[in-house]
Amino acid sequence: MAPKGFHVGPRILAIYAESNNNNRLGVKDNTFGFEIDALIGHQFLAWDVLTIDPYAGPGLVLVENETEFGFVFGITVGFAF
Repeated sequence: MAPKGFHVGPRILAIYAESNNNNRLGVKDNTFGFEIDALIGHQFLAWDVLTIDPYAGPGLVLVENETEFGFVFGITVGFAF
């Protein structure tokens, strides 16, 4: 059975993005970076098969020598097995 209850922990993401537009040389720009978050959330189990996990916390994005700080929130939904 899937776990349920509160959780606190880090999340690290690799980010790769490609522009929809070409630059003046006809090449699409792309970038790579990282996101580091500190999240707190609660996982619920619905109907013994569906997990619902709302989370929130501070986050830091590092892309092309620039650093941005912000607030991260979201919900994940999955199947318990």
